[in-house]
Amino acid sequence: KESGDKVVSDLSDMNEAFSRMQAKIFGFVKSSSQVLRKYPESNTSIAARYARTVSYYNEGRLKDSLAEINSLLLSSPADPYFLELQGQILLGYGKISESIIAYQKASDVLPNEPLMLGGLAAAQIAGENPLLLKKAIANLKVALSRDQKYYEGWRQLAVAEGRLGNIGLSALASAEQHMINAEYANALRFSKQATRLLPRGSPGWIRAQDIENTIMILRTN
Repeated sequence: KESGDKVVSDLSDMNEAFSRMQAKIFGFVKSSSQVLRKYPESNTSIAARYARTVSYYNEGRLKDSLAEINSLLLSSPADPYFLELQGQILLGYGKISESIIAYQKASDVLPNEPLMLGGLAAAQIAGENPLLLKKAIANLKVALSRDQKYYEGWRQLAVAEGRLGNIGLSALASAEQHMINAEYANALRFSKQATRLLPRGSPGWIRAQDIENTIMILRTN
């Protein structure tokens, strides 16, 4: 009986996660009128409120968007995906301190999830506070250690290092970013810049050399 109940519970959780994912995508890609036809305000399901949250955000309706996501968080205050979306909405409207709080809560629930760490770092970078920039860099390094193909993470790292005056490390992050998309001309340009600026023999300098050598090999094949 317990085994059967667990299967039913797992299937229910999977269906709920899938309906939420569908609703979020629908809210992002469809017009507000299409969203409200499919998910009218009379529909108070989690999926419907999720879709409307995203749609209102896209339409610039901050108050309505926050009302929807806050209603979801009332029933599920520790849901990391609701918190991540709340952080994204707040950041999009310049409420940086509040955004950092939301993203931090999301990251506390899923501490090694690149999406959460990247969002938190984006909010910290937006604050342009040197202490926050250092925290952003630490968060991005964890995120990138989990997903080395995290394009946005490398882009954010380049911004954060640059704002702290670490131009060589910023160039190296940009080189990594362009390597992901096979943009070899830009990757080579930034890796050469990193080689010039970073201490010879340092880990960053060695990585810049590796990128240059990789590009040279790719171009000769």
